[in-house]
Amino acid sequence: MLAALQAHQVPKLTTLLEKERKNRSMLDFVEEIAAPLTYMVGEEWARGALPVHAEHLYSSVLESFLSREASRLMGDMRKPAILLTTPAGELHTLGLAMVHAAVSEAGISSLQLPESLPLGEIVKAAEAYRVAAVGLSASCHYPPRLLGPLIRQLRASLPADTALWLGGAGMAKISNLPAGTMDLSSMNQLRDALQSRMFLDRSSKRTTKATG
Repeated sequence: MLAALQAHQVPKLTTLLEKERKNRSMLDFVEEIAAPLTYMVGEEWARGALPVHAEHLYSSVLESFLSREASRLMGDMRKPAILLTTPAGELHTLGLAMVHAAVSEAGISSLQLPESLPLGEIVKAAEAYRVAAVGLSASCHYPPRLLGPLIRQLRASLPADTALWLGGAGMAKISNLPAGTMDLSSMNQLRDALQSRMFLDRSSKRTTKATG
């Protein structure tokens, strides 16, 4: 797949993605293919072996592929249980697209909002859609001095019964995460969070309130 990208063979890249997805769950596809490949593309770009336009093209191809898979898996949109976004200034959204597709396969609806959302808007959206969890992603490029205080403020601003899930390489730079947050650095951890009694209870309770 990396060779196809370097040779500017977009149809071949898409075909290979489809082939690797065919016999895997979405969680396994993300863990075994999409996440490692994204890391490799970033490394190739960093050492100058891949031009910027190719890196951007890769992101567009993979994000479109994941979006199509999520739509196919979910069918008609249900009331979202999870809100996915990035903090203000963060433009990298591939991680969110991976999570969106993975939770769709689990039968859980998520709402992926545009990147770089101000904190106050994240809180308003979480309350408006009565989500059970907010998933916030930050890449390794996001400044830790901004991310740490933002996480603490977001946790304090969200309803107490709304979970706050954190993902992306930028979260590894943050120590002393506040209580009531979960650092989900792998698809296995995401699977565990989706199957946890706490999330299932929150999701069920909010659905009941919305339809009652």
